Amino acid sequence: MSALAQPSAPTPTPQPQAVPAGIRAANVGIITIDREIDAVMAKSVRRRIKEFEKEKADALVFELNTPGGNVGAVLEICTDIKQCGISNTVGWVNTDAVSGGALIALACRETVVSPSASMGDALSIAVHPVLGYQQRDEQLIQKAMAPVLGEVVHSARLRGHDERLVQGMVSRGVDLYLIENVHDGRKLFVGSHEYREIFGQDPPSSGQPMIPAAAGAATIPQPESSVQQPSPGSTEVVPAIPNLPVTVIDDVNLKQDRPSTRPVLTPADKDDWRFVEYVSDGTGVVLLRTPELVRYGLASSIVKDEAELKQHFGATSTATLHQSWSESLVVALTNWVVRGVLIVVFLLGLFIEMVHPGLILPGTIAFLALIALIAPPALNDMASWWEIAAILVGILALALEMFVVPGFGVFGVLGLLLLFGGLLGTFVTGSSRMFPGAGSGSSDLTRGATILLLSGLTSGVLMYLAAKHFGSIPLLNRLVLNTGTDESEEGLLSAMAEPDRPIRAGDEGVALTPLRPAGRVQVGDSIYDVVAELGFIPSGATVKVSKVEDFRISVELSGDDSIPRAQGPLGDGGGGAGGVG
Repeated sequence: MSALAQPSAPTPTPQPQAVPAGIRAANVGIITIDREIDAVMAKSVRRRIKEFEKEKADALVFELNTPGGNVGAVLEICTDIKQCGISNTVGWVNTDAVSGGALIALACRETVVSPSASMGDALSIAVHPVLGYQQRDEQLIQKAMAPVLGEVVHSARLRGHDERLVQGMVSRGVDLYLIENVHDGRKLFVGSHEYREIFGQDPPSSGQPMIPAAAGAATIPQPESSVQQPSPGSTEVVPAIPNLPVTVIDDVNLKQDRPSTRPVLTPADKDDWRFVEYVSDGTGVVLLRTPELVRYGLASSIVKDEAELKQHFGATSTATLHQSWSESLVVALTNWVVRGVLIVVFLLGLFIEMVHPGLILPGTIAFLALIALIAPPALNDMASWWEIAAILVGILALALEMFVVPGFGVFGVLGLLLLFGGLLGTFVTGSSRMFPGAGSGSSDLTRGATILLLSGLTSGVLMYLAAKHFGSIPLLNRLVLNTGTDESEEGLLSAMAEPDRPIRAGDEGVALTPLRPAGRVQVGDSIYDVVAELGFIPSGATVKVSKVEDFRISVELSGDDSIPRAQGPLGDGGGGAGGVG
């Protein structure tokens, strides 16, 4: 948990300009959002908001330098800002509020920008799990647009921004012409059809628009019908995006709780308004720089640094809260590459512990890797209770197959399916992604399956190498009983070695350790790791080999009821390592 930064000392400044009462704040809290937005960031922002509420901050500043991220996380942050107990909220774009970052800035009461800021470009795209960024089909984009469009329109109505301009940030097809009221200087963005209805002529479209046309993009045809206008007092949205499905419009309307304040202009108003600027032809998505953000009214002022931020509020002190170290650790552990490595470590440690019981160290490493695999996704909205339960039950089923039920049957298959199914489920986020990657549940699933496959193959190779060269691996070779054989014959299991006479079913030997159910027995001059078929067998008991498999030797108590004194491991009368006196 990060702590509040020490309040900065009051900065001596010249006589400050008068600060409006609605903006003035003595103590200003700053929350940084400086990376891709995910569930961890959303929870972190919520935590920091609550800390500043507890500290009685007078204003909250969200310092934005982000490329966007998970749509669910972005919308959570927007909701938390609007419902925050501190109403004086400011989005400080320093330096980029792209995609989801733009939505967060629009959700604030006011937006200020650095001298070289950029804001906008919230078009939904998909990220291929292997090939990278890919543009989505336009119809699929529109279907995934409802929550995003609903959010930006709600913010525009709440904060007094132009509804058509913000819609141009989330979709193509929104052409923009800026007009201005000749009496009071009010500015309004209209489309080509609305311009024709007001002025009775085509809008000036010679030359390049302020936002350059997208390279190779065709102009999206606008509907030829007259411009729709909302009913007075209605909260319904008139979308600027052409050909938007009715179901999407209905979903957008559900988000709205206040009517539009956008003026409805008619031909009678044409003398009161004048053309100012050709802004966009609609082939691209709106991305604005600092001068345009200020000129179009999305930003109220330019703020270069924290000192100017204090002047903006007339503040005496500021305090900054960053993402905490524990939150950063969760982010690191949910990285795709890190998760792949953890899966390899987990599977390899689990394999060594199961086929060579009692070593403890491999099992401990596997347990820690499992915790690192499960806990961060659970905190990051990537794992639910059923996925964790599937992983644990899968491990239990594999243990039953290894130590209790002979052979490899139902429990083994069920264990593998549950284990890999649970791990795969932890790769899928609880909500879709955007900016980049809207609606990426299938993309996450594909990426997770790819990583699991690669991790499984890597683990298989390492398991083979570990089994073949276990005796020569530093540290691990000290954890097992040394049989005194040549290094080339030291395997992960003595059962996998090649003694002078291979062990066979029916051979008898002596238990050198208690079999609970795994342990070691001596058969002839060789020592083997074995598993008791039924129950526990005490040390020193005579046992008979009942089954020999590639990775497992099963034994049972011999019919001879006597329990003789164990020999030494190499027939030396008990003096060898692992002998029982």
